[in-house]
Amino acid sequence: EEALLKKFVREGLIRYRIEFAARAYARGELNLSGAARYAGIGVEEMMRELEQRGIDYGPTVEQFLDGLDTLAEDFGVEELHQVATEMRQEEGL
Repeated sequence: EEALLKKFVREGLIRYRIEFAARAYARGELNLSGAARYAGIGVEEMMRELEQRGIDYGPTVEQFLDGLDTLAEDFGVEELHQVATEMRQEEGL
């Protein structure tokens, strides 16, 4: 009995952490890797959990443009930074 009770508590805690992480991700409080880390699962599994809940896990336009800026900075490609800046202006960001 005690072992079974421990198992139910452990499984409930895992489900709670996944649900909490999914909701925090949906609110923009955690990114995908942060949500997976909090839930104690891999990113791919977190993506499946989000998909099951109907939560879009693709990057936002702003996240995509931030990534372009990071690449531009890391590789010293000013043209890439200019493209990101122009796209931000077009998107009103």
